[in-house]
Amino acid sequence: MKTISTSSTVSIEELSQIGEARRQALALAERLNFAPLVCARVGLIATEAASNILKHGGGGAIVLQSIPCSGNSGLEILALDSGPGMGNVEQCMVDGFSTVGSSGTGLGAIARLSDSLEIYSRPDQGTALLSRFWLQTPARPPFTVRLGVVHRARAGEKACGDGWAILEKDGCTRVLVVDGLGHGLLAEKAAIAAIESFEGHIWSSPVFALQSVHGALRHTRGAAAAAVEIDPAQQILRFAGIGNIGATLITGRQRRGLISHNGTLGHRAERFQQFDYPWSPRSLLILHTDGLSSHWQLERYSGLVLRHPALIAGILYRDFGRTRDDATVLVWQPEAQEHEKK
Repeated sequence: MKTISTSSTVSIEELSQIGEARRQALALAERLNFAPLVCARVGLIATEAASNILKHGGGGAIVLQSIPCSGNSGLEILALDSGPGMGNVEQCMVDGFSTVGSSGTGLGAIARLSDSLEIYSRPDQGTALLSRFWLQTPARPPFTVRLGVVHRARAGEKACGDGWAILEKDGCTRVLVVDGLGHGLLAEKAAIAAIESFEGHIWSSPVFALQSVHGALRHTRGAAAAAVEIDPAQQILRFAGIGNIGATLITGRQRRGLISHNGTLGHRAERFQQFDYPWSPRSLLILHTDGLSSHWQLERYSGLVLRHPALIAGILYRDFGRTRDDATVLVWQPEAQEHEKK
């Protein structure tokens, strides 16, 4: 199985952008063939979440994304702000509770209208809200791993030179993250060629995947990329990277950077090498392009490592993203953590 995902980000800094978030959310729901009543729910949640960003967070962003799933489709609304945050999320979910004198029904309404809802918020650390819908419910998991992605073009650009893809076969999960050189249409062309190569070749190893991408990009401006294979039966993560794709493996309190070699796929890449790392059901993998600062610190956010990967990706993007470049943040968990099993 492979992904086909659509993503867009709407800045929420003034009132007119609330309507734009609603319009884009409705358009995505309609493209995914959601029923009219569900589309209406999606529109209401996008409106309410964007209003909350402006009212309580002083501005932020709405990330809209389709969720790839075999035999099903999903839609994700990720609302991000850097406002004062909430000390007690459960209390704020109760109808009638408000900190600004409003009716206090917003978060409760979002919870009732969503197929699933999760919120991460701490005082002085802003809020991240994840609302999801499924075309068919209950939804089967899209992959045996849990995935969260934030993927957006450089500010002011429509074309995005970053890309990602995920495949599952023979009990293993394989991922590519690619960053086309520069930005704009030519960078996007390189990223698309890399993804097509990754999805079109018979897989043998991460090194073979990158070598195939290298050949496919010879007539493009080139790219950096990382290829990963997770083999849960063998409890091994296999990794190969060329260029500046950030890759970090977190297991418990141990954080390990994964090794890439210098070069540009499609032009000069002299050394392809696979590195193997131990993988466990409690591991967390974070891959990102250089649209995210390499100085991110997950430990700043109490309990975030146990939350849904989309919340992790969103908060890292919100607090460490660079608006002057395309950005992709991909977070990968093998299973639900204890917080979400309760």
